[in-house]
Amino acid sequence: PGLNGATQFTFSLWVTWEDPAPRRYPNLLVSQTWSPGGLMFFVVDNSCSFRIGRPGERASTPGNKWSEGSAGFLNHLPQRQWTHLCVTFSLPELVTYVNGKPVNRVSWPYPVEVQDLRLGGWNGSVCHNGLVDDLRVYSRALQGMEVAALANASTRASAAYTLADDSKSVKPLAATFKNRRATLEIDTRGQAVSLRTKANGRELLD
Repeated sequence: PGLNGATQFTFSLWVTWEDPAPRRYPNLLVSQTWSPGGLMFFVVDNSCSFRIGRPGERASTPGNKWSEGSAGFLNHLPQRQWTHLCVTFSLPELVTYVNGKPVNRVSWPYPVEVQDLRLGGWNGSVCHNGLVDDLRVYSRALQGMEVAALANASTRASAAYTLADDSKSVKPLAATFKNRRATLEIDTRGQAVSLRTKANGRELLD
């Protein structure tokens, strides 16, 4: 079932950061819409928190009663090590966890308004530097013992990884088209395999 209108949920994920310089806003997870409603694992400078927006209301719109809730995860982003983040919501209680332990508890009196989710970024070109793994979404609020079980780090002693060499798997191109805004690549099967903006190199084909 979708999250829109939900009065309970749990988000759980594992994350590493490789980003010692403070930045704005390489968010871990966001809804495609923010105001009205929306939610996000929000990253700013050297901190991470969970934010949620009031459904049916828009920010900076006359007559609207926009508000948002926030519950912190971290005030310092640990570098190159696995960290488990989890948030549970059972209206009206919102609880955030770090490595299986509750770190914040706030009240939020509204159901969720959210559509699609995006992993690793927000609206601009800024994106997460690091790894995100084992994202889980539940339609209920997990209990503390269940969250602790998800945060079991016995298989995550190291955050080291090796980049795969995919050069041998790249299929030959049949054509490349360019204009002042983007570059489109077509393979020998006639399929579009890449569409990148020239402004920032963003890949538009998922």
